[in-house]
Amino acid sequence: MRTVEILDKIPGLKRDQLQYWQKRGFICAEKFIRGKRLVSDYPKNELKKIELMFEYVNSGDTPSVAYAKATEDLRSRFSSSSSPNKGNGSQLTDAPNRNSPLELDAADQELFQMFRELPLHGKKKALGFFKDILGLLRR
Repeated sequence: MRTVEILDKIPGLKRDQLQYWQKRGFICAEKFIRGKRLVSDYPKNELKKIELMFEYVNSGDTPSVAYAKATEDLRSRFSSSSSPNKGNGSQLTDAPNRNSPLELDAADQELFQMFRELPLHGKKKALGFFKDILGLLRR
């Protein structure tokens, strides 16, 4: 979703707030050039986080606290929605370039969701960590 679409869906949200949250790593957006402008494109799953953060900031929380609360709210919603699949394992089908879906149990799903919520620089660090762990496990 482009910035304009986000601003249309959340009345009162300012472009400056979005840019500040993105700069701080609370939300992530892909950047691309359109004509002579650099445009932000936010994944659809970021919309709910932005809505929650906006609510918390408007109720008096700092952006850092709003981010923590929004992330926890989304994590608890994800955990409760995945609870019927506990023990059965569910399939993750949105992983790119995979020949078959990855089987995840509830704990793995929670870790995957936390990873998806990390800002880009956090993902790079986490991937390095996961590669190190996989290297140790393959020995």
